[in-house]
Amino acid sequence: MTSPPGTSTKMDQTLYKLTFTTPPAHTTSILAALHATTAGTWPNPPSACPSTSPPTPPKYTHTAFITRGTGQFRPSAHATPHIGTPGAVEFVDEDRVEMVVVGRDVLRHAVKALRDAHPYEVVAFFVVRCLGEDEF
Repeated sequence: MTSPPGTSTKMDQTLYKLTFTTPPAHTTSILAALHATTAGTWPNPPSACPSTSPPTPPKYTHTAFITRGTGQFRPSAHATPHIGTPGAVEFVDEDRVEMVVVGRDVLRHAVKALRDAHPYEVVAFFVVRCLGEDEF
């Protein structure tokens, strides 16, 4: 069983980068859905005395990096595309969004929120586990 977004019995500080593309008209609403899960909350730097210092509230929330580009795809005859026609190669303006996600439970909730909020029937996204400062 997973915990509600942003909560956990154990402080999982595993850092992930979530990257996806979307039509620009949907970027803001998808970001709102993701930020509601606490995705995009940048972790504070480690404390000098982590064992004795209480956790501090996050300093930066609702973060994302957004770049505009051109996406290419060809829907098959089995697709019901949001944009385009089955069998035809399409070139469309899309936003590429990258954001930090802290903790596996938050990641699970964020991916579900992304799938629920995104207009495409097949959402193209990537999740990359990032090294923490103590791992390099």
